[in-house]
Amino acid sequence: MLRQDAALWRLLGREVPSADALHEFLTLCHDEQEMSRRSQKGAFIPSENAALNALGVVNSELIHRAVSGSRPTLATLDLDATIIESHKRGALGHYKGGRGYQPTAVLWAEQDLALADQ
Repeated sequence: MLRQDAALWRLLGREVPSADALHEFLTLCHDEQEMSRRSQKGAFIPSENAALNALGVVNSELIHRAVSGSRPTLATLDLDATIIESHKRGALGHYKGGRGYQPTAVLWAEQDLALADQ
């Protein structure tokens, strides 16, 4: 559907990648060797590989473009680190006694933008 959206093409200034191309890129963000270093005993934050670093650069540029015309003077940052319960085999124990994940995100409330995540 997105590939057929002419307005999105104009906004991006180019063709929208196929679902397969997006899947292949996101697969590059997963580093199985890095994931194998984790301990089963506690929290683990894997190092970011080159693909994840590149995605961060893209996100920074998108944020810059989104706000460059409005020159905002107020930024309320919301740090969210909600535990997401999971029963997947790879889910580790968390401090509340269950198993799951605890991703962290920083949101810019006034702009409704995600600034950072882990």
